[in-house]
Formats: sequence, C-alpha cells, structure tokens
Amino acid sequence: IVEQIPLADLPPEEEEEISIQRMRATKLRESMRKEKDMKERMEIQRRNEEIARKNKANFDKLPKNYTYDYQGSLVFVRKPNSEQLPGDFHVPKIAKKSLKKLKIPK
Repeated sequence: IVEQIPLADLPPEEEEEISIQRMRATKLRESMRKEKDMKERMEIQRRNEEIARKNKANFDKLPKNYTYDYQGSLVFVRKPNSEQLPGDFHVPKIAKKSLKKLKIPK
C-alpha cells in the first residue's frame, strides 16, 4: 500500500518530481485515449465498407476519393477533409433513391 503524502510535506525537489510524473501520466493517458478512438473510427469505417460490399450498393458512379457507407435506406457519402484526421469526415446524408439520380460529371 502506497502512502499518500501531501505535497506540502515534501521538499520542493520531490514536489517537482511528483508533478512531472503526474504530467507524464496524464499525457500518456491522453495519447492512449486518442489511439483507442482512432482504432474505433477505423474499425467502424471497415465495418461500414464491409456492409456496403454485402449489400452491393452501386458506388462505382461516384468518385473514388470518397468512402461510402450503406446503412438501412441511407447512404452516407464521406468526402475526406485534408485539414482533419483521416477518421473525421463531413457526412452529408443522401437518400438511396436520390443516389440513383445523382450524376457526377467526370
């Protein structure tokens, strides 16, 4: 059992050392959380691509630099934004019927 020593009772050097350790631990936790979030986003994107393939959604008319999700009757067209992380997208929703009418010039 580690005994909690109040910072006021410690000499200044140890107090500094403990605060540095706390900062390092906080940064480590933040980076681990970011990594976990990124992995979750990538997994969701992979799953959505798999669903799209299973449903044989007709995406070949749309540009190749987009990723597409098929969920129920909605198709999500995700245009990658270069200023954001690879997992963050601006996601407009397009109804399946309007996707058939959608004509994108080459």
